[in-house]
Amino acid sequence: MSWDTKKLGEICEITAGQSPEGKFYNHTKEGLPFYQGKKLFGDKFLLEPNTWTSKTTKLAKPDDILMSVRAPVGSINITKKEVCIGRGLAAIHPRDSIDRDFLFYYLKSIENSLTGSSGAVFNSINKTQIENIQMLLPSLPVQKQIVERLDIAFADIDKAISATEVNIENAEALFSKTLNNTLEGGLGEEFLLGELCEVLTKGTTPTSVGHKFIDEGINFIKIESITNQGNFIPEKMAYIDEECHESLKRSQLIPGDILFSIAGALGRTAIVTDDIVPANTNQALAIIRLKKHLKINKDYLKYVLNSNLTLSQSDSLKAGVAQQNLSLSQLKTYQINIPTQQIQNDIVEKIDSIKEKINTFIESNQTKLNQYKSLKTSVLNQAFSGELTKDVA
Repeated sequence: MSWDTKKLGEICEITAGQSPEGKFYNHTKEGLPFYQGKKLFGDKFLLEPNTWTSKTTKLAKPDDILMSVRAPVGSINITKKEVCIGRGLAAIHPRDSIDRDFLFYYLKSIENSLTGSSGAVFNSINKTQIENIQMLLPSLPVQKQIVERLDIAFADIDKAISATEVNIENAEALFSKTLNNTLEGGLGEEFLLGELCEVLTKGTTPTSVGHKFIDEGINFIKIESITNQGNFIPEKMAYIDEECHESLKRSQLIPGDILFSIAGALGRTAIVTDDIVPANTNQALAIIRLKKHLKINKDYLKYVLNSNLTLSQSDSLKAGVAQQNLSLSQLKTYQINIPTQQIQNDIVEKIDSIKEKINTFIESNQTKLNQYKSLKTSVLNQAFSGELTKDVA
């Protein structure tokens, strides 16, 4: 079977994006949809726009493949209609010798491995570098045969991925339901959260004091660093240096602090442990530090804060607002039921037991999810090494 080596510039027209002036942007659907980066990328096709521009600069044609050209470099999507593209994107328009979906799958296979001549992963990529990307190109009939087989394989894998994701969502919903049911009908005394705290403040972003994030250093916790189950995700921590840590006094954490998200994913809650500090957090997370003399099981309070009994006290949640935000003054007025320490301990033991079983189920399904995604990569590698079409003349 004969596959020719081609540069992308030989078989595609590449258009580098250019952003119009901000004064031409609008949200009233005047002009063309405007896309700046990969924020509105779907699984394969662009999501609906949220910005339009009355003045167009660089255009992508219907069925063009859009590539993110700034970190993360290489992510791709297809546009179904003509759109204006900004500096964060490039449009790749296939010529007659290459099937669009074949090209899409090929670019998907290399999106995590785009490298420069030195072998270093690009932080950004320009038009010339995209044009110089090399690929092996079979005849159009073989391309279409590969696309057909990939479509079938990916449909089966995607079906398995969807079912696994539903399993995870159902397990998380079961935990939430169990949590709420266990905490209903409080047996203790009602307090305002502010009455229980020695400190109730929020974090600060490093940019507010002229600092930047670094590749390695002191932990900096964001909302995405915490799971819905209240665990920390080390690989999703950011990092700051010692100078920044010292300058952000208010956001310095100590073991036992309870973090509570007050923006975006409202109510995500975690307890700071010894292995996390030294650490800081940003303004999307409240820092709850209890008065030392109080006999409160911190895991109990974490569960209460993460339950609908507490979250339903937010006016924005009652109103069904999509993007919730809480002020510290609102948080201080949350009513918290505090039973005896023995009852708190019993409740924590019960919820912990259920959580352990649910987490085991979630981890098992997450492993499956990772395996399915790895399988996609393996199938793509087979397709572009010729293994998938050995039987095609």
